[in-house]
Amino acid sequence: MIKKIILLSIALISFLACFSQEQGYKKLSDKEKDTYIKKLSSEVKSLQCNFKQEKKSSLLSGVNVSKGVMYFETPNLLRWEYTQPTSYMFIVNKEKIQVKNSQGEFSNSNKMFQEISKIIIGIISGKELQNNKNFNSDFYTNDKDLLLVKMTPINRRLKSMFKTVTIIVDDKTLLANIIEMNETNGDITTITFSNKKKNIQIPKQTFSLK
Repeated sequence: MIKKIILLSIALISFLACFSQEQGYKKLSDKEKDTYIKKLSSEVKSLQCNFKQEKKSSLLSGVNVSKGVMYFETPNLLRWEYTQPTSYMFIVNKEKIQVKNSQGEFSNSNKMFQEISKIIIGIISGKELQNNKNFNSDFYTNDKDLLLVKMTPINRRLKSMFKTVTIIVDDKTLLANIIEMNETNGDITTITFSNKKKNIQIPKQTFSLK
C-alpha cells in the first residue's frame, strides 16, 4: 500500500518533456519566481478537495487508479484518504503521522510516508518552494493561466526517491491542478485535484489521531 501513495497521462508526460520548446511558455526570473512563492505561501490557509491518483509502474503494464479526498489546514495538518478501490488513509497532525488501513487499524508511518507528507504539505502551503535545501525549482507560465513548477531534489535522501516533482498550478486560484512524482525506480505517480474548496472551516476532528 505504501507504493500507492503519492502526484497526466502519457500525453502530459510527453508534454512535460518538451514544454520548454513550446511557444507561449516563459521561464520566470528569480524576482518573478519569488513573487509567486510569496503569493502561494500566503494564499492557502485550508483546502478540501477530491483527488485521482494514477500510478504507472516501470515493472507492470497498465495504470493503477485510486480516488479519494484530501483535507489540509496550515501549517501542518493533513488528511489524505483513499475511498476507491479500498478505504485507506494517513493523517498528519503536526509532527505525528499515522496510517489507518481498510480494517480500521492504526499504525505509525515509515520514512516514505513522512517524506511524501512533507512534500504535499509544502507544495500546498508554498513553503516547500521556499526551501532551497530540498529542491531546486524552476517556474514557467503560459498564456492559459497555468503555472508550471519543476522541482529537482538536491537533498540526498530525496534524490534517492525522486528524480523530479512537477506541479501545474492554476494561476488564478493559486491551487495545484496536478502533481507528478517521477520516482528513481521508474514509477510515475500523478495526482489530479478537483472540486477544490479553499480557505473553508474544517472540523478539528478531521485531523485527530486515534
